Amino acid sequence: MTTTAPCQCPRYVRPVCGTDGQTYQNACQLECASAAAGNEGLAVDHDGKCEQSSTAAPCNCLGAIREVCGTDGNTYPNPCMLECAAREQGIRIRVDHDGECQETTTVAPCTCPRSIRKVCGTDGNTYQNQCLLECSAREQGEKIYIAAIVLTKPCHGAPFPILAIYASNSS
Repeated sequence: MTTTAPCQCPRYVRPVCGTDGQTYQNACQLECASAAAGNEGLAVDHDGKCEQSSTAAPCNCLGAIREVCGTDGNTYPNPCMLECAAREQGIRIRVDHDGECQETTTVAPCTCPRSIRKVCGTDGNTYQNQCLLECSAREQGEKIYIAAIVLTKPCHGAPFPILAIYASNSS
C-alpha cells in the first residue's frame, strides 16, 4: 500500500498570494495546500501577500456589458464578472480577448514557477511541477491530473489511475 508523505517545505519566508485569496509562506506551502485539498486549480496569483479587506467584497459588477473571453474558455459579461468568477472558484482566470469566446480561442501562455517537484500525469508523462502539468492539459484541451509524485525516477509512460508516491524500492 502506498501512502503520501506529508509535504516538507523549506522554512524561508517568501509570501505568495494564492488564487484562493490566501497568503502562503512560500510557493511550496501553497503547492502542499493544493495537494492536501485536492484543489488542482490553486496556483500562485502573485508574489507577496494577498491584499486583505476587512470583509470579503461581494461581486458588484453593475455597468456596461463589454463581453470578454476568459482563459478558461468562458464568456463573461465584463472583466469584473471574470474576476469575480476567478475569486469565487479560487483559480486564475485572465482575459484572453474582448468579445465572445470562439471554439478557436487561443490559450494564454502559462507562467509557471521554476520549482522542481516532479509529478506523473494521468497521461503517463513526467512534469517538472504541477503548474506545468496543468498548462499541458490546458494547451491540449485534455483533463490531466496528478497520478503520482515522483521522488526518484521518471514515470513509465503508461497512464496512471491514482495518486501515489512513485519511488524505487531498495529491497
